[in-house]
Amino acid sequence: PIVVWLRSGLDGFCFEEGEQLELENLSVEAVPHYAIKVRGVEQVSIKACEVAPMPGAMLSSSADGIDIQQSRNIRIQDCRLVGTGDDAISLLNHGHGANGEQHEAKFPPPYPETNERVLIRNNHIEGGNRNGILLLAHDAEVIGNKILHTRQYGLKFTGDRTLIEANTFREVGTFAAYRHITDELNTGIIGSDEWVQ
Repeated sequence: PIVVWLRSGLDGFCFEEGEQLELENLSVEAVPHYAIKVRGVEQVSIKACEVAPMPGAMLSSSADGIDIQQSRNIRIQDCRLVGTGDDAISLLNHGHGANGEQHEAKFPPPYPETNERVLIRNNHIEGGNRNGILLLAHDAEVIGNKILHTRQYGLKFTGDRTLIEANTFREVGTFAAYRHITDELNTGIIGSDEWVQ
C-alpha cells in the first residue's frame, strides 16, 4: 500500500504567547499538520489527551501529535498518541536550521531560546512515523512512558539535566529508509548533538 498525505499549515489546536494553559481530555482524530501546537507559553499542562486516527484511518495527524516550542514549565502526562505522521511528542524550536528559519522565526526574549522545565510522564505512544519523543530542552524528566512501533527512535534528546526513568520501548527504529545506518535501528534512546545546545 502507498499512502500520500498533504502537510500544510493547518494545526488542529494552536496556542501562542500566553500563560497557564491547561488541556485535559481533548481528542484529536485527523488534522493536516500538528494536532496540538503550543508556542511561547509559560505553565503548560496537557493531560489525558488523545491523538488517534478515525476508525479505518491510518494517520491521526500529518505532522507531530503534540508540538511545543519556546515554552516553560511543561507537563505532558497520561496522553495517548497513535499514528502520528511525524514525532508523537516534539519539544524543539522550529526556528532551528535553514529550513526552520524560512517558515517560523523564534520569539525574542523574554521567551526562552529553547523549552525549559519539562515533565513527560505516563504517556502511551504507538505507531509514530518518526520519533516517539523528540526532546530539545533544559531540565527535563521523561518517566514511565510506553513507546511502541515507532519508525525511528523511541526517544531522541538534546539538552542538559535530563532524567530518563522507567520507560518501555518496543519495536522502535523499524523504518526501512534508515536500514543503511546501523545505529538507527532498534534504538530506544539516543542523545543527539544535532542542535547547538
